[in-house]
Amino acid sequence: MDIEGLLAIIIVGYFLVLPFVLLVKVIRLHRRINEIEKFLEIRPVKHKTIGQVKGIPEKTEPKTVSAEKPAISWETELGRKYFYWIGIFIFLVGVALFLKHTFENRWFNEVVKVIIGIVSGALFTFAGSRIIARYRQFSLGLFGIGTVIFYLSFYTANNFYHIIPYITALIMMTLVTCLCVVLTLAHDSIFLAFIALIGGFLTPLILQNPVEIPHLTAFFGLASYLFLLNAGFIAVNILKPWRILSVCAAFFTYLILYLWVQEFYTAQFFAAAISCISVFFLVYLVFILSRFSVAFSSKSLDIVLIVANTAAYSGFVFYLVNSISPDFKGMAAIAIALIHTLAAFIYGKTSHRDENVTLLLLGTALVFLTIVFPLYLKNTYITIAWVCEGLLIFWLGLRIPSEFMRIFGYMIFLLTICRFLAFDTELQWVRYTTFLNERFLTGICVVVCLFLSSALSLKRMNVLKEQEKRFPALLAGIAHVFMFIILTIEIQDACRGSTSRFVEQIFLSISWALYGGMLLAAGMIFRVKMVRYFALAYLALAVLKVIFFDLFSTGKIYRAVISIVVGAILILVGFVYHRKKDL
Repeated sequence: MDIEGLLAIIIVGYFLVLPFVLLVKVIRLHRRINEIEKFLEIRPVKHKTIGQVKGIPEKTEPKTVSAEKPAISWETELGRKYFYWIGIFIFLVGVALFLKHTFENRWFNEVVKVIIGIVSGALFTFAGSRIIARYRQFSLGLFGIGTVIFYLSFYTANNFYHIIPYITALIMMTLVTCLCVVLTLAHDSIFLAFIALIGGFLTPLILQNPVEIPHLTAFFGLASYLFLLNAGFIAVNILKPWRILSVCAAFFTYLILYLWVQEFYTAQFFAAAISCISVFFLVYLVFILSRFSVAFSSKSLDIVLIVANTAAYSGFVFYLVNSISPDFKGMAAIAIALIHTLAAFIYGKTSHRDENVTLLLLGTALVFLTIVFPLYLKNTYITIAWVCEGLLIFWLGLRIPSEFMRIFGYMIFLLTICRFLAFDTELQWVRYTTFLNERFLTGICVVVCLFLSSALSLKRMNVLKEQEKRFPALLAGIAHVFMFIILTIEIQDACRGSTSRFVEQIFLSISWALYGGMLLAAGMIFRVKMVRYFALAYLALAVLKVIFFDLFSTGKIYRAVISIVVGAILILVGFVYHRKKDL
């Protein structure tokens, strides 16, 4: 082919390819313009209508903000995130296997191995800092690799090779934690924050101290280290809204203290141990309440941290107090209740207080006051103390008013009834007198408190929410049923020592009928419909018992007596209803 033919082919090919190239360029330019317009939210200018020119306002439709999000490529996500983090993990595993192989074959001595680790960590950290502006996620992974290598280098230098002492390794690993915290704040990465948290709290657990240090001195050193560590993470949590960081830091702090107590604690360390643990408890309590006091809204993790902090602290306190004097556990519960009450009072004075947090603190104080009674009182006195406390809390919930305190009062009433039926109904034959014994008087106290709660609710119905307005009647109904149960138990126990079992059944049926008759009389005198309904229910129970049980199981004379008495009571009831037609 001559030169002219080749030149012709090139020219023709140029004119054939050029339009396609230009078309691709135009398409790319059009896409970029669209992206810029979306970014700047530029909209085309509308021409004025005739109505607008003449001064007639034109109806305009409200602007709607497009909720469309840019499409995320699954390929990009898979390559950038998942494969990247899996690659980091596999890379670290490979490095560990390679180092294991070199260590087993003694390619390097111990000092060179540690130096290699430190240099590798520094290189990864330096590389991450150089490309953080362009490749953020990739750089954060490099920072993480470098930090982990630093931790492993100093850990192996102390635990396996013993070439650096405990104090030096502790200081170096603490500096690594500080470096990771600095990187966290500089690059706003919760990933690095968790690496620093895990590495910082693992440091005192994994390092080995070959020198025997007195346990008390070691505890103060450990407490000081944990205090500084928590101060750093609290500072991070103040600057960054990562609530989970505080929860994890508190968890690891109490876990390490628990491990120390289980391993080394004796009664002679009581003052030091309870003082240090109290400091951590107060630090976290003040930290969370201060967040709520500076225009922060209450979040679930903050509430969880308050509850978990109190639960962990109370567990430590009861365990430590029990080691020196079990009788002081009640005083410890009172002290914890006073701390929470004081915290609620101080927090209630702040400008940005949250009512939920105040109620949580008061409720926690009430819980610990409730715990005091079983620690000091015995038997039925616990039940009396609980029901009186429930009445007081319920009354305060009506006066404040506070739905939370009323619900707490309902819960205490329920616990009181369950405790009475489970523990206080056993008969004490020693110096037992019918209707004049601890069990009956305790039951009467419960009934009176329930009736008082119902009466107080009826007087302050305006403070009750719609779903609560049925509770006054429910409390009165529970009191009626509870009184019926107490009378039944008392009569059964009073008759149990008789020679004939028929006597017990007769007295039981007659007592049900008499009790129903007395309630009916009270309901008619005071014109209370609910009382009359309960009276009729008890009379119906008495009738059913007589018809289906007593007439077939008792002797002839007992059948006659019980039929006459119950029948007379029912006739009297019918006569009263005939006279009182305007109920």
